Formats: sequence, C-alpha cells, structure tokens
Amino acid sequence: MDQMDQELEELILEETNSPFTVPTLEEVLRLADDGTALADHLGMSLRQMGMHKELLRRLGNLAFRAIKDMKHCYVGGSYSRRTALKYHFDVDLVLFIRGFNHNKNKVYQTQLYDGLERLLYHALQLKGASLQSMTLCSDFAEFNLLITGEAAPEKLPSNERKFYAAAYSRTVDEEVLSFAARHPEFRPFVLLVKHWKYLGSEKIDISSYHLELLCMEIIRQHDSDCLRDLFWWFLKRVAYSDNRLCVKNLNRFKNQLQVSNEQMTLLALYAQETLREYQWHIRQRSNAVCVSCHRPSTSVAASRYRPL
Repeated sequence: MDQMDQELEELILEETNSPFTVPTLEEVLRLADDGTALADHLGMSLRQMGMHKELLRRLGNLAFRAIKDMKHCYVGGSYSRRTALKYHFDVDLVLFIRGFNHNKNKVYQTQLYDGLERLLYHALQLKGASLQSMTLCSDFAEFNLLITGEAAPEKLPSNERKFYAAAYSRTVDEEVLSFAARHPEFRPFVLLVKHWKYLGSEKIDISSYHLELLCMEIIRQHDSDCLRDLFWWFLKRVAYSDNRLCVKNLNRFKNQLQVSNEQMTLLALYAQETLREYQWHIRQRSNAVCVSCHRPSTSVAASRYRPL
C-alpha cells in the first residue's frame, strides 16, 4: 500500500471518528447575543483547520500524481471562506490543467478517478461526478474536485463558459471574505443558518454557497447586526419566497442560484415550522437592548464580535 494513500486514509478516519455532539437549535440560539461565542461553538476550530489543511495538501498531491498535465491546485469553498461548521463542511479543490482542453475532460476525470480509487474503497464515497467535477464525501465533509484551466479566453461560446467557472473560485472567495471583513456579523449568521439547515430533513438540498449568498442579501437589506433579527428575516425569506430563493451568482461564468420547486416546498415548510416552534427563542432580547428601537446599545454591538 502506498504510504501517501495510507497517511491520507488515516487522517480521514481519525476525523471521522472524532466525537462531537451536534447542538440543538435552542442551545445555539442561547448564544445569539454573542456572535463570537456562537461562531466559536459552531465554527471550525484552529486544530481542525490545521489537520484539514494537511488532509487537503495530501489530497491535492494525489491529484497531482493522478493527472499528468495538472499545473496547480487552489483550495476554496467554505473552508477557505471560514464559514465551515466544525462537524461538517465543504471544500473546493480547483485543479488547474496545463494546456486545458475541455474536450479532454473525460480523460482528466478518468485519470483522477484511477488515482483516488483506493480512497474510494476505504475512506471516501463518490457522491457524484460530471465532466467538470467529482464530489467525494465522508461523514464530516464534502470534497469537490473541480477540473479547469486558467482564465478563459476573452471570447468564449456560451456552451463552454461552464468549463472555466471554477477558475474564478478564488475571486468569489475573496469577495465573500471582503464582505465578511466589513460585516463581522456575517460569519456567525452564516454558521447559524448552515446549522439550521443541517438539523433539517436529509431531503433538503441547498448548497452552502447559496446559503452564504442569501445571508449577504439579508444583511444588505436590513440595517441590523443583531443575529436574532437576521435569522428571523432569513426564515421569513425562506418561508414565503416567491422566486425560489433566487440570488445573483458572484461567479460571472455561472448562472443565478435558485432551488427547485420541490426543494422550495421542503425549505418553506421547515422555515415555517422553525418560526412557530422557536419564535420565543429567536425574538428573545438581551437586557442591553434599547426598548424604543429594539437595537443593541453601541457598546454591546461593538463587543459582540471580534475581527476574523
């Protein structure tokens, strides 16, 4: 057995077996008046970041070994944007191919699959695949391996744009991180929303990135940094959406994001149920709130978050 394969397999199994009790929504909402505490409770720890960095480095090395024309790899997704839950996260490994030709994607895909075959038998499962990507999953993460080339030519037929979309992952990540730096409430808000989604039915399928864009939209639309208010507005948006949660995609080579009618029904019912059952927990206020305007005092708002 190859030593690289064995070490990567051991890292994955170690994380899979790490004990963690997923908190209830009520437990998390008790922290809603302290965004830093909530983010620490739900967000990936520094220890996890370090271990996953090593895991991703080894996975990238396997991809290098599998695809002979691979040039370099970029790690993106919620892991890079610091919006990953500590018990489950998604990460994009963007594999840049030297002399990329989208007509050869099936060849690249076959080489990648053959190089990762042992992991698929012992540590990871193949969740899905297309000509542009392969998604591997474990109990704690989804790894999206995206095949692409460098920045696309200036003039590109519309049917070829999708093959270069992954090349702009870094630009998207940087835009989200810039927004998070201007809005310190963004990270705990996203973690709360992702946790809410994770606690719902396994049939609910909305991407982590889609949820982040919805959270950005809610923050832009409402003049509040209160997590309880933001979560309330998010649930209202989901419960009574008339456009299937349509949001503009930050990636210029991808279409707007929108859930299916079936998913919209599931999400709307779940959001309405949450509004009914947790109304008191969501709308509960701390003592340091202005009674007339329902906004936290300036000193409390300033201390609620710490910079990323």
